[in-house]
Amino acid sequence: MSGEVGVGTGAGHVCLVRFGGTMTSRRGVKVNALSYAHMTKLLMERPRTRVELSKETGLHVLTIGDYVGAWYDIGVVHIGDWGPDALGRISVPIYHWGPGKDAPRIPKARQLIHKESRQAARERKALEAPKPSVPAEDLRGVFQVCEKLCTQCLFTKARIVSDARAKEVIADCEKKGTYFVCHKGSLAGNNQLCCRGFFDNVETTVTALAKELGLVRYVPVPKVE
Repeated sequence: MSGEVGVGTGAGHVCLVRFGGTMTSRRGVKVNALSYAHMTKLLMERPRTRVELSKETGLHVLTIGDYVGAWYDIGVVHIGDWGPDALGRISVPIYHWGPGKDAPRIPKARQLIHKESRQAARERKALEAPKPSVPAEDLRGVFQVCEKLCTQCLFTKARIVSDARAKEVIADCEKKGTYFVCHKGSLAGNNQLCCRGFFDNVETTVTALAKELGLVRYVPVPKVE
């Protein structure tokens, strides 16, 4: 964040104050003062999701995620409710301005859990059936995830790095809010292919938003030695 930035209070709210320069997100994305003020005003007017803030400000949803995440970390906003994602799951946080206690996620009914379990089993069975590779042009604008664990997945005992190194890699991805690229994908030249083990076991800003926006596309594991 360039320029001088302070934390102040007003009307019972905690707010960030900018004294010059441009606001810079944790990923180094600059946001001008007007966009930052607009984002703040919208959230103070009524609760909103990250996607809603993105659409109304014109800022990229990942940039919105950085700022809302920072506000959440220091208690400027809290999760007042949960909404549905693209698949109908109640997993999208709805942010309220000001400090407060986060709303608990509504636990699923046992009947729904069984239904989703059966659906997941059908999807796994479908994935095991041979299918043609997805054309490269169909993958533009989506978040690619391996349809299954590769033979050297970081989350299996067959990983090619030590346990300590695996933990370092995972921790680094969590810290940066990004994802781990599948080892097979890297060898095949696809550095946008997310490791299936990582996707299933770790949630970061990028993976959460991909789920929230319905951008996840499961693709075959590249066949490389």
